[in-house]
Amino acid sequence: MRPKIKISGIFSADDAKMALELGADYISFDHISFSKRFLDFSQITAILSSLSAAQKRKVVLATDMSGVDSLSQFLKKSEIQIIEPVRPAMKNSDIMKIRNNGIKIFHKVNLNSSADILNIDLPKDAYDLAIFDIRPNFISRVDRFTRNYKVARIVRDIFNDIKDNIPITEYGISGELNLDSIFTLIQVCQPDLIDLSIQFEKEHSFYKSFDKMSSFFGKLNTVFPNVKN
Repeated sequence: MRPKIKISGIFSADDAKMALELGADYISFDHISFSKRFLDFSQITAILSSLSAAQKRKVVLATDMSGVDSLSQFLKKSEIQIIEPVRPAMKNSDIMKIRNNGIKIFHKVNLNSSADILNIDLPKDAYDLAIFDIRPNFISRVDRFTRNYKVARIVRDIFNDIKDNIPITEYGISGELNLDSIFTLIQVCQPDLIDLSIQFEKEHSFYKSFDKMSSFFGKLNTVFPNVKN
């Protein structure tokens, strides 16, 4: 089954429209203070103004903003319906308030080692989808870029352990695997979503490459024919 594709770190209106038109199921903006791809609310609003109503429904706001009232006001004005909160800046109680207002919540969990699997804290009914980010120091550079099937089996085992213990029905995977590895990962792990970002960036730039994205979605549509996003 074709997983949904989320493209993170969108940095311009052109990149947003390009990603969605090529087949992305979701795009996300980084309103995260420490992110190199940080966009403020005015920049995000400007990008959103170039999108259709249907495209806006595919936008995810990744944010470490702690003021729940200000964030709620922005979400209402912008019509963004999904957020990806970054903790500890956002408290669980604030996340639940936002979710109770009809906003979907995606949560990214960093896995730096196998020990992190035992420390995952995802309260029941707090999130709609969990994205497990396989950090570079968890899988060695050699494994990540040259032994793709081994990587996929490692991730599959992690993934299955998590699914047995966390009350969330949809799961995604992200990480710095190259694009060739992604299809092995999909076939072995069968995740609901793949979250990609730097894989599509131009050299020495945060902007996305049309050629890289077009090639990826072309291969995706070949592997999973007759499936629309």
